[in-house]
Parts: sequence; structure tokens; C-alpha cells
Amino acid sequence: MIYSTYSEASLKPMIDFAKKVYGKNAYQASKYFLKWALSNQYIEISTTDAKSGEVHSMIHSLRLSIGSLYIKSFFNYITNPEERGAGINHLANVRREHSFFIPAVSDQFLSKSYERFGAEKIHFNWFKRLLIPLPSLPLLLKFITKKNISIVDDKNKIFITNKLCSKTVSKISDVSGVVDIEFVKWRLNSKNNNRVFILEDKEETALIIAVLGKRRHMPVLRVISCFGSDKSAKKLADRACQLGRGLGAIVCLTTIHERQSNAFYADRRFKLRVGIDTFYKRVNSENSKPLIDPECLMLFGDLGFDEQFGG
Repeated sequence: MIYSTYSEASLKPMIDFAKKVYGKNAYQASKYFLKWALSNQYIEISTTDAKSGEVHSMIHSLRLSIGSLYIKSFFNYITNPEERGAGINHLANVRREHSFFIPAVSDQFLSKSYERFGAEKIHFNWFKRLLIPLPSLPLLLKFITKKNISIVDDKNKIFITNKLCSKTVSKISDVSGVVDIEFVKWRLNSKNNNRVFILEDKEETALIIAVLGKRRHMPVLRVISCFGSDKSAKKLADRACQLGRGLGAIVCLTTIHERQSNAFYADRRFKLRVGIDTFYKRVNSENSKPLIDPECLMLFGDLGFDEQFGG
């Protein structure tokens, strides 16, 4: 079964399956997420169903064209442990793609499969930093009442906002190279749009995108994309941690490309998480060259969805 539009009745078997394998509060089973995900037809959900209509496996895919480059990413691939092999067709579909992106793989069997399909590892680092919450009542009140938050941090030369106005969206498009403005709006928009924060370095052309939400029922701040030098990325991530503390977060999760990671390695507060692979396959030719920077690839995955939509 392939789902590309929202219908509560037809999605029920898939929702039941997602609740079973991910948990009843998981974003994959959220009607709010599914309405948003299928609203602009960027995301497609494929399932393997039994004759009874029960779902045994699932995979999500996201597609986008950037100039002459066509990208299709795959995530949330999962099979009911009692029905091993039910998802083999999903892997076959991934293999048939000339270009694809896999944002986060912790299963070594899958990692080896994607390598056999011709994908190469893109070296992203996953850091975790524990925070001591220091709630700011004015900030929390604005967040809870879903008011726009804008902070001018003159000391650190940083501007922070959770208002995705046209100027901010254009800035993200410029630094990331993602020219599809409607995709940028959709990717960072949700029923809780105030959870997405943009932090800009006013001294350099650099910004990070962070999402405040819950993961496994714990308040967390997740940095999903970093654009700029390693020095600027670290500076903005530190300020994001300060923001997260003010909003009650107890941990900051940061995903950043290896070439931006030196300053993070040097800070013992950021602990490296291992065992997570990222894959990218593209069509090669004599005149081919990377048409997209690695830093923007995470915008084509599901990073941040859990924090935006999860319980």
C-alpha cells in the first residue's frame, strides 16, 4: 500500500502498526503528523500488508528536486519482528533508486545493505550534551501561549527567533542552497510551529536550526542543521543550549557534519554518540560534482519530527 494523501479511514491499519512498533505516543502514529506530512505530497508512506489488511512493515520517503538534482530520502523503515522478511520489497525499492539519502541508520545489517546498493557514508557526528534547566518564566510563558519569540543577543552577536517569516525562510534557503521556498516552509512548519528556532550569527553567514520538544517524554533541544564554520556552529550551539535551559530542556542533541565538528570535540560537555550511520548515493558521471552541501542533507530526513510531533 502507498499513502500519498491523508485519509483517516485508510490510514488506520498503518497507524495501528506504528503504535505497535513505535509506541502509542510516537509521532509516526500521530494524526497531526500524518495530516501535515501528506498535505503537500512531499512525503510518501509505503507499507507491506497482509490479506487481512494488517500492516507488517513500513517505510517513509521524501522527494525533492533541486535544480537538476533529484533527491529521495528514506527513513522509518521498520518491520514487525514476528514477520521477518516482510519489508524486503522496501529495500528493493531503495536499491532501484539512482540517488537516495538515508539520514540515520543504527542497524549494521541495513548499513551493509545500503553500502551494497552503492551508497557511501556521509560523515555526520551525533553529539549529546546534558543541560541543567534554568527556566525563564517570561520565556516559558511566551512559549506555552505560542507567542513569537525573538531575542537579540548583542553580547554574542546572535539573533534568535521562532517566527518563520519570509525573511528568515529566505535566509535558510540562501545558506542551505535549497531553492524550493515552499519546501523550507513546509519542512519547518507543524501544528507546534513555535518549537522550531533559528539562531543566526550576525558576524558571519551562519545559522543553526533547532527544535524544542519531547523525546521519550523528556524535554530536549535538538539541533537538526548547522550552516557555517565550525567556530560559528559551536558558538550557535552553545547559545541554543542556553535557550534550551531557559525553556526547561534537560539535554541538547546535535547532529553536525564532520568538517564542522572540531570545536565540539574540544568541549567535553558534548559527548559523541557512536553507531549511527548516514548514507548518500548519487548518479556519477565524468562531469558530475556535488550539487548540494552535506550540511543541508538533514533537511531531507526526519530529524526533528519526533520533537515537533511526539508525545
